[in-house]
Amino acid sequence: MTNTKVAQTKVEGTKTWKDDNAKNRPNMIKVDLLQNGQVIATQEVTEAGGWKYEFKDLA
Repeated sequence: MTNTKVAQTKVEGTKTWKDDNAKNRPNMIKVDLLQNGQVIATQEVTEAGGWKYEFKDLA
């Protein structure tokens, strides 16, 4: 048996609004991570979190 280290990666981003700071933004959006067209993870992204998201420890 041979042990092989598998690299881990992450996907991260920030929701950028192009609406002149509109007052009717949602309180939360959902970001889906897809693999081969299938959702494998979902995150709720909010203003309180800086509209940032991160999916980590991906093989």
